Amino acid sequence: MRNRAVLIPLFLSLAACGQYAGFPAGSPSTPIQIQSVALGDTRVFIADGSRWWADGSRWWADGSRWWADGTRWWADGSRWWADGTFQPAPENSAAFKLIGLDRIQDLASKMGQGVIVAVIDTGVDFEHPMLKGALLPGHDYINNRQGAREEGGDHDLAYGHGSAVAGLIRQVAPAATILPMRVLSPDGSGLDKAVAQAIRDAAAQGARVINLSLGTSTSTGGVRDAIVSATEQGVIVLGASGNAGESKPQSPAWHMGNPDAAGRMSLSVGAVDQAGNAVSWSNAGSEVVAPGVNMTTAYPGQRLVNASGTSFSTPLVSGAVALALAEGANASRLSETLKSSSQQGRLDVANLMAQPK
Repeated sequence: MRNRAVLIPLFLSLAACGQYAGFPAGSPSTPIQIQSVALGDTRVFIADGSRWWADGSRWWADGSRWWADGTRWWADGSRWWADGTFQPAPENSAAFKLIGLDRIQDLASKMGQGVIVAVIDTGVDFEHPMLKGALLPGHDYINNRQGAREEGGDHDLAYGHGSAVAGLIRQVAPAATILPMRVLSPDGSGLDKAVAQAIRDAAAQGARVINLSLGTSTSTGGVRDAIVSATEQGVIVLGASGNAGESKPQSPAWHMGNPDAAGRMSLSVGAVDQAGNAVSWSNAGSEVVAPGVNMTTAYPGQRLVNASGTSFSTPLVSGAVALALAEGANASRLSETLKSSSQQGRLDVANLMAQPK
């Protein structure tokens, strides 16, 4: 039964600012109670289970109209990357300042150049302006073919999840290369066999960082073993801790940081808001936290999305690791350096980059 485990993307919402929306993490077979949580101008619905699926399509009926403006916004936004100069989405300024990204220009001149970051997720939008020039073809493990392209549409639970994750990595490390691996369907489900193979293939294809913004409530031995194999090859693996407000991270993040379980070069990542405050839904026990509330990032169709969840705090850490590796950081010590350079467990990119190599 191990290879039949269902994995889910670990996110609370992909939401248009000012609209009702919610892309909660959860098992499609678990009964739910919907709880609304006010997050600035966006209401996020935290829910687990089957009842959410019936309502989800209606939330996007309003959200799609908002994207008419979002598309035009990219007319200027696409110029950000013309010369490789760091410039985050303006909406993320508070979050990026919180983690010290505004103080690293002299410390991260390569901006992640030469570092491959694997995004094992739902695939990506290869035409998105935020991602163009940064993507390798990757692989689609669901259809067993080259090219990890997002499939589905706005009505699907996890549509755009991988693009959103990749967009945040690109904002933190604009010169890094992203290797997309599609293991999750548009409904957010996938098999641990595919995830494990994607991890092994990513390591074999030269990835130095692997981002896992997905998880399951059941133990995944095959994925754990693949993480161990990758870390033994010098790859740093980051895993989202989950959004259930539980006392420990979900798997595979639960195994990370434990040398006996998933190698010493893997870390679990939780979320705080853009002011650095704890959020009740982020699972406890993570080794590092980063902003993961209302993060503006890429969404298919040359659009932007407001994304919340540990799925979106994790790529900030992945991007920071890419920056450090590009500047010559020792990979075998980097996970410990990342933790020791943090501010009470919160990612501090400037402090990380200032550490001895």
